[in-house]
Amino acid sequence: MIKSVYRVSLAAGALLTLAGCSAFEGVPAAQPTDEYVLACEKVEQPGCETRAEQLCPEGYDTLSSEEDFARKELRVRCTGEANPP
Repeated sequence: MIKSVYRVSLAAGALLTLAGCSAFEGVPAAQPTDEYVLACEKVEQPGCETRAEQLCPEGYDTLSSEEDFARKELRVRCTGEANPP
């Protein structure tokens, strides 16, 4: 009895796992109007700006900038052509 319950549980678990992996969502290529949210450790604060310059070599607009004790978040939009991440 215990073996059959165990087998049924394994089969049900396998089916649920397969069902969870059946859908894929495509991600479109980066566009110049895309917004990027960059998160960095506050100690590496220049890291966010450096990453924004890599993503947007022709420049970017800072849409928002938030920071707390340990982290900084920078939201930017490229002003020219973007280099996808």
